Amino acid sequence: RGGLWFGWSGKKVADGTPGEGELHVRQAGDVTLAGLDLAEDDVRDYYEGYSNGVLWPVFHYRLDLAGFEQRHLEGYRRVNRLFARKLAPLLRADDLIWIHDYHLIPLASELRAMGCRNRMGFSARTAAAAPD
Repeated sequence: RGGLWFGWSGKKVADGTPGEGELHVRQAGDVTLAGLDLAEDDVRDYYEGYSNGVLWPVFHYRLDLAGFEQRHLEGYRRVNRLFARKLAPLLRADDLIWIHDYHLIPLASELRAMGCRNRMGFSARTAAAAPD
C-alpha cells in the first residue's frame, strides 16, 4: 500500500531560523517518513502559541484560556507555508493528501497557492464540545 507520513519531527532547533527547517526522510517498510525539524521560535509561535494557545481553547469552549498574539498567528501561517514548501516536492501527481488536525488548517490553501492539484481531505480529531 505504501504512503508518505509528513509532519513535525518533534525536534526544536535552538539556533534555527524561523520559517526554515531540516527535513529527514527515511523508509519504514513501504511507508516513507518525512519529519521536519522546527526552529525554537516556530515551535513557540506555531505550536505552543497559536495551535495550543488559541485554537485548542477555542475548540473546547475555553475562551478564558485563549490568548491571542499577532506573532503567534504569523508563526502559524509561516510554519504551514514551510510545511507546504517541504511537502510539495515529495508528492506524486496521484497522491491523496490527508491533512490531520487543527495545527494544519491552512496547509491545503498553502499547497494550492503553490500549484498543487492533488485531491485533499481534512480531519480535525478535536471534537468541539457543546457549551454548558
